Amino acid sequence: MTAKRVIGIVFLLLLTGAWAAGCKGKTGGTSQGKRGEALGQPPQGGEVLATVGNQEITQKEFEYQIAQLSQTDPKSVKTLQGLTSFLNSYINRKLVLKEIANEPPDPQVERQVQLIWENAMINKYLEKTLKDRVVTEEKVRAYYEAKKKDFLTPEMIHAAHIMFKISPQVKPEEKQAARQKAEAALKRLQAGENFQNLARQVSEDEISASHGGDLSYFARGHLPPEFEEATFALKKEGELSGIVETRMGLHIIKLLGRKSPELIPYADVREKIMNHLGPANRQDAYRTYIEELRRTNNVKISNAALMTIVTTGSLKETVEKLGYQKTVPPGTSPSGPGGYAEGMTR
Repeated sequence: MTAKRVIGIVFLLLLTGAWAAGCKGKTGGTSQGKRGEALGQPPQGGEVLATVGNQEITQKEFEYQIAQLSQTDPKSVKTLQGLTSFLNSYINRKLVLKEIANEPPDPQVERQVQLIWENAMINKYLEKTLKDRVVTEEKVRAYYEAKKKDFLTPEMIHAAHIMFKISPQVKPEEKQAARQKAEAALKRLQAGENFQNLARQVSEDEISASHGGDLSYFARGHLPPEFEEATFALKKEGELSGIVETRMGLHIIKLLGRKSPELIPYADVREKIMNHLGPANRQDAYRTYIEELRRTNNVKISNAALMTIVTTGSLKETVEKLGYQKTVPPGTSPSGPGGYAEGMTR
């Protein structure tokens, strides 16, 4: 193929944008080309743009290389001169690669390639894995909307009481006397006497008596169960209970008010939800993920062995050059957690 023919094909690629098809993942028709592309090798197929010895540079291979270049330096392939220059650079690369094809393997280069591959795979994997672990505002909001029933305030009740104390070791006659006082108070209330005034006069709960027996609002789980059961059973404001016995004494309860459950505003529970769902940034997500991996894989570090190579083995010279000094934290041992190795400072 003549140089004029090559330039013509390259110019045609520029005008028609045919090389863009290579960016979309189209490959040559052979299964070998598909396998090569899957392994990161350029696909083959289309017009032959140039030959290097017995190797051909095809249209699809060239499109593939242009696509890689356009991600970092798109302007360089916007002109015919740029495309031609790039093709010649690619040919030069092929020539050098052809010369080193029979060179013996270089362990240092192979290790560098291995490290590049490992780092690329780690970064790609972590990008995918940590993306789902980082808690975003959208995830917090979605959790709140889906779990609204979990963010309701408890039912609250407002009550007052008049109490007559009964000690744990109360004698039958003392208990009977307390009940007689409670029954007398209940009759006075049923007769229309003011609850607050009576509470101040006869209630033996000194704290609430000074407030007319007022216990303010409370939810379930704060007072003796018998007291709560009787109180929450009252339906109307102003309604009185009978005489209720608890471990503290005998009570007459009056219902003063009731608050139904209410939805807690999102702003008030946002931080709590975020803490429940997990880390809010990639660094915390990575730390949590690595901790899980270490637990799952039962990672153990031998401080004693590490200390041995630091003081007498292959790392001694390196450690001394770095200026580390060995310190022993109080209460630690060479082989235990926080041992010599963990206590090294710089």
